[in-house]
Amino acid sequence: MDGRFSLGLIALVTVAVIVGVLAAHTQRNTATPPAATVIPTLAPPPPDGWVYMEHQSSSSSYFNPPTLNVYVNQTVTFHNADTENHSALADNGAFNTGVLSPGENKEWVPRKPGSYTFGDFLHPEMHGVIIVHQPTPQ
Repeated sequence: MDGRFSLGLIALVTVAVIVGVLAAHTQRNTATPPAATVIPTLAPPPPDGWVYMEHQSSSSSYFNPPTLNVYVNQTVTFHNADTENHSALADNGAFNTGVLSPGENKEWVPRKPGSYTFGDFLHPEMHGVIIVHQPTPQ
């Protein structure tokens, strides 16, 4: 009797598993799919020697790139790529773009090597560095 009981129990469990699998395959998927991940579109990097004034959100503006490497006598172009006014003022007074409206540019040509830290007096959270190198002799 034990053998028939075990065999019957195995058959019953097998049928239950098959019914469960079939039921799972025939049910509609009512679960909400996960929300799409939003990947921010990165603006193309500025051309060599350019610094863009940009914003990431209504409360976060920045210089792009935050650190720029150039050579003595190479033109640096500050470009306001934002929808708000910006400025770039060197901490040591080496340059001051004044207020740039959206789309405006201002150029500066460094005459001495060194590290020039700067900020935007309209947006105090914005900081950058321009590192000016002496050209290598040829």
